[in-house]
Amino acid sequence: MTDIRSALDSALADSEAMAKKTQNLVPTAIYENINKWNFGGYGWTSPVNLFLTAAWYKWLNPEQDVCRIWSQHHDKTRIEGGFAIRSNDENYTVPLVNKARIAQGFCSPNSGMQGSRAIEKMRSAERINRNEAIEQSVKFDMALFQNIMNDINDCSSDEAHQCFCYLLSIGLKIRKGRETEQNKLLSLSGKSGKSFTDLLKFADDISDPQFIKLLVVSLMTPFVLNTHKSLILEGVEGHKTAADSQSKAPGDFWFNNQDGVAEVGVEVKDKTKTIGFEILGAIENRKKNNSGMKYYFAVSAAKIAVKEYVAKDRLWAEYINRLRDDFDIAVLPLSVYDLVALASFNGASVTDVMSDLNKHLVTAIDLKKETLKQWLSFYS
Repeated sequence: MTDIRSALDSALADSEAMAKKTQNLVPTAIYENINKWNFGGYGWTSPVNLFLTAAWYKWLNPEQDVCRIWSQHHDKTRIEGGFAIRSNDENYTVPLVNKARIAQGFCSPNSGMQGSRAIEKMRSAERINRNEAIEQSVKFDMALFQNIMNDINDCSSDEAHQCFCYLLSIGLKIRKGRETEQNKLLSLSGKSGKSFTDLLKFADDISDPQFIKLLVVSLMTPFVLNTHKSLILEGVEGHKTAADSQSKAPGDFWFNNQDGVAEVGVEVKDKTKTIGFEILGAIENRKKNNSGMKYYFAVSAAKIAVKEYVAKDRLWAEYINRLRDDFDIAVLPLSVYDLVALASFNGASVTDVMSDLNKHLVTAIDLKKETLKQWLSFYS
């Protein structure tokens, strides 16, 4: 294990300098195919973890067919010649990319097999083959994915090493561009000249659930802390808005008391989703896992948080009352528009909100590829 980690750390150290001479080191076919991949542009970044893991594994184990990425079938019977790419990815690649801070906009900070059900469905074929039609609904280029995996497998040990370094250098380049945009954001704080109406228009136009979550964080934090000064904001980093409703986390973000107990939970939905019965069910589950939680805000970026037919359903009020009376948790559905009104009533200015939002944006790991550029353009 130590030898693998040392080798990967060494490759990371060499990757930036190596990028300048890559064309002489990486086989032309794989170099061209890697450059066709739209890093951070597909919505799914997890396939890149499989490129990285396949490349370093081929480098250190040149006899392995790295397109045989499963060691077992679903029934636990062995796949001849296969290896467990997922465990190697999670044990070695994921710690490396997080250590190097290159996951955002490049690869997954969690696992190459999470969110890749289409890839997992190939297990019965035992191997990812080149030029084999795979009818799956995916956002990334499946044929290109197959080719790159096979290109890596065709590499010698030294070629796979250089391929791995080149992939890392792409991640480092993306990080450098992101940090440049982040520094611009911080320098612009307090200089927006925008109104809450402008901010709401931007939020309505952008398609990035993580941005909406961070906007809600910036609108809600002053409101909550104004009345509960001892609470501490938690869960901003590393928790996506699409979190499983069965999660033991108190919400998409939350506020702990001084004893570390969550007292206020917040659920955030983008404008395509309003607050309905399914959200109340998720809140009930969260309360069961967080008994000290007293308040829950369910926030939607839609103009109206709860659809009229839901609000008029007698079971809607009954459910909310039951949560309050039987579970001791008060639930308040709000739209982002409602939050802006509350923030204004609480004395927050749009400059305050946007400055706080900038601080969260520069540390966010789940933003879409173009979000920071769009936000910077909004300032100008």
